[in-house]
Amino acid sequence: MSLFDYTTPKRDNVFDLVIPRHEFFHGATDQLTGGRDNPNCLSDLVAAGLAEGWSDIFALAVNVLDNPTITRDTATPFAPYVAGTPSGLRTFPYTSDMAMNPSTYSIAGTQEYQEVHMIGEVWASMLRKVYYVPQVVGKTP
Repeated sequence: MSLFDYTTPKRDNVFDLVIPRHEFFHGATDQLTGGRDNPNCLSDLVAAGLAEGWSDIFALAVNVLDNPTITRDTATPFAPYVAGTPSGLRTFPYTSDMAMNPSTYSIAGTQEYQEVHMIGEVWASMLRKVYYVPQVVGKTP
């Protein structure tokens, strides 16, 4: 892993467990999607954004397993420790509350969302809502 330079002193990202989990899931999704012979199949802008979203949501889902008090409406920032801010590394915290995270697929095509991590935020926001569908209908994820 590495040191993030968002703060002084720099912070080791291994202490924000969502980062190593996110990176682990990049390896898993690259292999599951492209296989051994095509591990770079998620390299163009939209596909790489999808890969970022998958890695965010899978890492966050593991965090939910570690902390079952997190619900669909809990505002969950992504890596606040390494960012040095309560909001974390992403534009909005992950939550189903549209007032706190207004991300929808329609913003993925806007000028400010032409970067893989920002596109990933949109995908992860949508996938997080899907993850919590069982909770909405009376089951637990």
